[in-house]
Amino acid sequence: MLQGGYPGVYIQEIPSGVHTVTAAATSNLAVIGHFPRGPVGEALRVNSWADVERTYGGLDRRYLATYALQDFFLQGGSVAYVVRAGFQQATATLTTTETAMQVVARNPGAAGNRVHYAVAHNPDNSFDLSIFAAEGEEPVVFAGLSVTYGTANYADTRVNGSQGLVKLANIKHMPAETDAPVALTHGAGAAGSDVAVAASAALNSVPLPALILQAIESGADRRVPRHVEAVNNGNGTFNINIGDFAAENLTINPAGGGHYVVTALAAAGSPVRVVTTRGPLRVPATTATAVGFSGGGEEVPAAEVTLTAAGGGSALQLEAANAGEWGNSLRVGVANNPTGGFDLIVAEFRGSQPKSPPETFRGLNTTPADPNNALEVINHGSQLLTVIAADALPSESAAGVAVDDLTIAQMKPLSGGLDGVLPDEPTWAANALGAFTAAIPVLDGIEPEIFNLMIVPEAPMMADEGVGLYALAADYCARQLAFLLVDHPDRADSAIGILDWNIAAMLGSDLGRNAALCFPRVRRPDPLNGERERAFPASGAIAGVMARTDARRGVWKAPAGTEASIIKGTPSVMLTDLQQGRLNQRGLNSLRAFPNIGTVHWGARTLAGSDALASEWKYVPVRRTALFIERSLKTALAWAVFEPNDEPLWANIRLNVNAFMQDLFSAGAFAGVTAKEAYHVKCDKETTSQQDVNSGIVNIEVGFQPLKPAEFVVLKLTQLAGRFAA
Repeated sequence: MLQGGYPGVYIQEIPSGVHTVTAAATSNLAVIGHFPRGPVGEALRVNSWADVERTYGGLDRRYLATYALQDFFLQGGSVAYVVRAGFQQATATLTTTETAMQVVARNPGAAGNRVHYAVAHNPDNSFDLSIFAAEGEEPVVFAGLSVTYGTANYADTRVNGSQGLVKLANIKHMPAETDAPVALTHGAGAAGSDVAVAASAALNSVPLPALILQAIESGADRRVPRHVEAVNNGNGTFNINIGDFAAENLTINPAGGGHYVVTALAAAGSPVRVVTTRGPLRVPATTATAVGFSGGGEEVPAAEVTLTAAGGGSALQLEAANAGEWGNSLRVGVANNPTGGFDLIVAEFRGSQPKSPPETFRGLNTTPADPNNALEVINHGSQLLTVIAADALPSESAAGVAVDDLTIAQMKPLSGGLDGVLPDEPTWAANALGAFTAAIPVLDGIEPEIFNLMIVPEAPMMADEGVGLYALAADYCARQLAFLLVDHPDRADSAIGILDWNIAAMLGSDLGRNAALCFPRVRRPDPLNGERERAFPASGAIAGVMARTDARRGVWKAPAGTEASIIKGTPSVMLTDLQQGRLNQRGLNSLRAFPNIGTVHWGARTLAGSDALASEWKYVPVRRTALFIERSLKTALAWAVFEPNDEPLWANIRLNVNAFMQDLFSAGAFAGVTAKEAYHVKCDKETTSQQDVNSGIVNIEVGFQPLKPAEFVVLKLTQLAGRFAA
């Protein structure tokens, strides 16, 4: 009934039933792997390589995933979701000491024996060296010295340039602290000689890492060793005892045969492996007590620091914004603010220079609910720091010095950040599966956004060469309507080796239809190694080629052919036509280098594309087009849920899906001359029975005629017969 009741014109808007189907993205990449920084256990979107450098630290020679992601953007990709993996194994560190440096009297002769020295450590990892002309006299103090060459307080520059009583030689390590002044010795000439020598002293270093032993989980209950003991034999060899396991007369010399510690502890039955990627190996000192293993588990720690309050005690507990060793390069400074509260500066350093502009926060306090509360301001505004607790006003880093004027020595470093087990460490291959398995479902958190492609470049480095992880990833991709790009292990990087690594058979055709592999690797310059060429997994580059092809031609065009060029890359293995023919028959795609064309992706088959399988999902563009249609309609038809399940609903569904399919047909996505030949949409009482209606189900049938790539161009040539006289 009309409202108002007055004569006139009334307007009623009648629903049209139009619900536009928006085409889904086709080339959003998900990459799972190790990165030097960034959150662990969270998927973040990056839209450029600059985003990757800011959030995840850019390239790192240790991590193949960083190069794969750079290749994706280089080849034409524009959107990626990064999941950083990281985990730890329990470790024990055996230590030793070496000569840190020598203190030598500047003038030769016995007078140098009266000179004494003392060493004290500072909180910022520097040390003070005090020089006494004689015991009991006032010292000359060289404060805040560093053993790092090139820094402003480098010990050699400060002490040797002073023209004082002593000079330093052979500076290698941080010296140990002394309890009391120590005298230089041997400043007289040798017996029977008139030649005077300078008094000197060798300073012992602080304890240095000698061996880092990584525990290996073993047995049904996955036990790890609890303690390790070392015995220095005094002749350059040493013994290791771990419970019932013993290894004797070990050496750090690789030429030591079976006694080389890395080889000996890699043998069957050893409960540990030697970490060889964290500094030089040294002969350990005899342990006074057994050294315990610690740090096992999935959590990778972030660097942290505690700033003290002016009256003592804890004021601020700060932690790097995310886990990893990168946080150990952060330094924090504090100064009183003239208007009250305090200012805080944090910067990431590379050597003695800031890596990027510092973050500065002014007028902070620790008052709860105050808009300038340090915890709230920093945690919402810093890309570098997280405040764990803010209990009191912190003391100044240097009395009366503003934060903008603080030196690196006056700022306090964060410490304790670890990257965890790295891909080139012995226990990574056997233990990485758990961390990477846990990383896959993290991608659930990007909803309502989606990913369409997935790569895990470090998977082939695992003990099973990635088969287990790729099976899990392919299953996840199938459920997410996405496509997996597989990389091959080192041993398979040859025309024969890749045929022996039958990943298609190991995954099976059901998972293989949502995956593809490109052989061989991409060889390109490594900017972190003087632009020397290095072979990298191809998955990142191929994902970029797919993104570029989708943008230019559509997802229905095979990401292969002369247009599918690889920028700045060449195949690590040069294939012949016959060699590629054998790979193609097995459903393996190839990188080829052709004269005047360059390096191109030369294959369009899924891992279900073997000739023997005769799968309907043989070709990558066919499968990806189907996934694109499924994803687009799944998202767009949400409006139909809970609508009355009868002919008006079915008609609306047909209307909207037909409009979407017609747009694709007009864009050239399907084979066929007419729309009727190219696709069909059916949703009526034939597809949805009364039993379906009673069960709350509406069935929609969508069919399309896929465009299949022309793999084999056959040219038929014949001679024309000449004319014959009549």
